[in-house]
Amino acid sequence: MSFALFLRRLHVYLALILLPWVLMYAVSALVINHNQSIKAFLDDGKPDWSERTTEAFNEPIPGDDELQEFGRNLAKQLGLEGGYYTYRSGSGRINVNVQDFWSNHRVIYDSQAGTARVEDQRFQWNGFLIRMHERSGYLQESFLHDLWAVLVDVTCGAYLVLTLTGLWMWWSLKRCRWTGALAILSGLATYVGLIWIQ
Repeated sequence: MSFALFLRRLHVYLALILLPWVLMYAVSALVINHNQSIKAFLDDGKPDWSERTTEAFNEPIPGDDELQEFGRNLAKQLGLEGGYYTYRSGSGRINVNVQDFWSNHRVIYDSQAGTARVEDQRFQWNGFLIRMHERSGYLQESFLHDLWAVLVDVTCGAYLVLTLTGLWMWWSLKRCRWTGALAILSGLATYVGLIWIQ
């Protein structure tokens, strides 16, 4: 097999392997852009959040430096695992958002009332697709989150290989060099123009 044929086959099969990822990011980007319209279309009058349990809890809310760790420990005590984000929601109140791979949960802690309420967000495809698009990093305490991060790294590497093999295939076709250069310059102009406008 010649090197040129190897690159062509590598390009084709990488494109086929990446097809589900391209579709996922394309569909989820559309959902992000039009989420309000999609939510209005899917609205059936049911609340997004439902109470699972309310537990007695009485601990002073720490300062900002220790707030994330406090929220993480609180959620774990209530049996929630995933990615944690804690923020203040009023005087003597904090919310702890907990995202596992499939769904969202939250803890609403009211230090004045001495209660911690656990709520679950019902599953909706638009929210799930947005989380798939935005999910990143290795900092979440979840095997599936870490596996997703590994797959994203592999996918990014494959995109780079796909780009390089595509450039090589374009340059090897002499009759397409001018039209290909025009396509590249058009893409660069669009990108730079959007960055400049911002």
